[in-house]
Amino acid sequence: MSQAEEKKNPEYEFTPRLAAIPTGSLGLDLALGAGGISCGQFVEISGTESSGKTTLCQHIVAHAQRMERLCAWIDTDHSFNPVYAMSCGVALQHLLFTSPPDAEQAFDTLEALIGTQSGIVVVLDSVDALTSRDELGLPLGINPSAVAGSNIDKLLSLLLRKLTPVVNRSQAVVLFTNRSQQHRSEAYHQLSAHLSRLALKLHAGLRLRLQATGHLLENGVITGQRVQVKILRNQNVAPPLRVEFDIIYNQGINYSGEVFDLGLQAGLIHQQGEAFTLQGLNLGIGRTQAIETLERQALIRPMEQGIRQKLLRTPLSGEI
Repeated sequence: MSQAEEKKNPEYEFTPRLAAIPTGSLGLDLALGAGGISCGQFVEISGTESSGKTTLCQHIVAHAQRMERLCAWIDTDHSFNPVYAMSCGVALQHLLFTSPPDAEQAFDTLEALIGTQSGIVVVLDSVDALTSRDELGLPLGINPSAVAGSNIDKLLSLLLRKLTPVVNRSQAVVLFTNRSQQHRSEAYHQLSAHLSRLALKLHAGLRLRLQATGHLLENGVITGQRVQVKILRNQNVAPPLRVEFDIIYNQGINYSGEVFDLGLQAGLIHQQGEAFTLQGLNLGIGRTQAIETLERQALIRPMEQGIRQKLLRTPLSGEI
């Protein structure tokens, strides 16, 4: 085949990579190296219960929607909270949502969604809540773990192998949440006979583990929690890395507070005693007042751009 014919052949055409999707945490975006979640990969977000897995996914979806990406949510956990999702910035009217009754339907839905549009973002929340049809059909009193667990592992393994080239070609992002276990039985660690249990870990280009490290207090009242994210695997930079951010209850990730802290670290904000200034502008006394001034003056967004250009050289391209 001649070079001219190769250029006309779609198989030889170069497809520009889509911009990375911000996570809602500027610190995590910087640590990931690409400015957010790179497209064309599976992502595993694991952690203990109430560690912020769903919150992080909702912020990623919100940013993807602002970049005019098609987004879908597969709620196998049957715990989706639309009010909280909106507080994280999700546009529900533009979100494809389904709550499948069993694992087989969830996997069929995921397969049907991938490739429908370039750069689609799909969240499956969560892997540990998947229940097979065989398990649902068992009589009450029968322990389903020995039958259904390995079956779901095998189904997921086959699905990931099948979808890997499609996800890469369409530059899709598939987010799997997964509850991490503190202790595993000895039988679980006999992986030579259960390699399918490693399928998600092996296929995921990015693996994050979340852990709540403490509560946030305001006037003696718990208002949120501090979350540590450990980057277990990343195709852009060498792990492991750790990042921390705050989640405010009923609001989501504390974006303004994190931008302020990083702006201070980057030298964009100057501190003299308890007073803070930004390019000659008096922000006030104390961190809280300074953040309120930045929000009131609509300076949070420009400051984030400045931090990205200084530390990452990756602006928020594509966002409205």
